[in-house]
Amino acid sequence: MRLILPLGKWVLQQACSQLKAFEDEGIDISIAVNISTAQFERPDLSDIVIEVLEETGANPANLELELTESMAMQNPDIALSHINTLKKLGVRFAIDDFGTGYSNLSQLSRLPFDVFKIDRSFVDKLTNREDEHGRIIVRTILAMANSLNYETVAEGVEAVSQLEFLSEYGCTYAQGYYFARPMPSKEFHEWYSAWNKQDKSAVAAMMRQGSAA
Repeated sequence: MRLILPLGKWVLQQACSQLKAFEDEGIDISIAVNISTAQFERPDLSDIVIEVLEETGANPANLELELTESMAMQNPDIALSHINTLKKLGVRFAIDDFGTGYSNLSQLSRLPFDVFKIDRSFVDKLTNREDEHGRIIVRTILAMANSLNYETVAEGVEAVSQLEFLSEYGCTYAQGYYFARPMPSKEFHEWYSAWNKQDKSAVAAMMRQGSAA
C-alpha cells in the first residue's frame, strides 16, 4: 500500500508523456490507464490527474481512466465526483472487467461512464458454439451498453469467430492478440505504420470503427 500511490501516479505520468509524444508525431490514439482502489479513494485523485495532464501537455480527450465494476459500485458517490470533475476536461471513463462484479443497475445508470470493457472470461466463451449461456451473457451486456449509449470494448479477442460475433451484436471496439501483442513504443510505431498501410476492409466491416482499442 505504501508504494501503490506513488507507483500509480508514475504510471499515469508515463502514460500521459507517451500520449503527448504520440500526439506530437501525428498518431491520434487514446491511452487507457487503470486506477487502483487506493488511488480512487483519495479525494485528490482529480487534482492529481489534472496536474499530470498539465505537466505533460497531453490532450485530456485521449486519456481514458479505467475503474473496476466493483470499485465503482461500492463507492458510487466518490466515482461520480471524480468523473464529473474530469469529464469537464474531456477525460473518458471506462468500467473495466464488466460482468465479473455485482452491479447495482440503478447506481450504474447515474454514473456517466463512456465505455464498458467486457471481461475476457466471457469473450473466451465465444469460441465454443455450444456454450450458449456465455454467448447470451455477452449479448446481454452489449444490449445494455447500447441502451445506455456506452461504447464497448471486448477484451482478449484472439479469433476471427469472436470478432464476428461481437460485431454482429454491436460491439464498438476489440483488443487482444488477434490484432497484436503488447510491445514497446518503438515497435508500436512500426506496427501502427504497417497496420495503416494494409487493407483493413474486412475488419472495418466487422467492427464499426474498424480498429483495435
